[in-house]
Amino acid sequence: MQEANLDGVNGLLDDMVKADPEWSRFAAVPGLTDSWNDIKEKFEVAREEFKAIILEAHGRKKAEHADWLKTVRDMLKHRDSDARALILDYEKLKKKVMRALQSDPTDTGLLSHPKVR
Repeated sequence: MQEANLDGVNGLLDDMVKADPEWSRFAAVPGLTDSWNDIKEKFEVAREEFKAIILEAHGRKKAEHADWLKTVRDMLKHRDSDARALILDYEKLKKKVMRALQSDPTDTGLLSHPKVR
């Protein structure tokens, strides 16, 4: 209930009556609050319908967020693996260039490779 922001819904009607300074005066008049039980029952039915709708919407929202989070993580995982592959290729090429330069310092053929800076 708290996660769906429905904390105060269950006690809303009672809280309204308690906070109303005029309620004690209304209750003192005979017959004035006779229909209160009917109103309370209708409110409880409406409250339960409202809670069901909000909880269903909250469930959809959580599921959508979980799907979004999974998509983002999958995308980041894919990008990370691509980045690792590029770094590994770069490191291999760097080693190859270094070996080639150590064996023949005049050979600059590999230095023109687009990945070598």
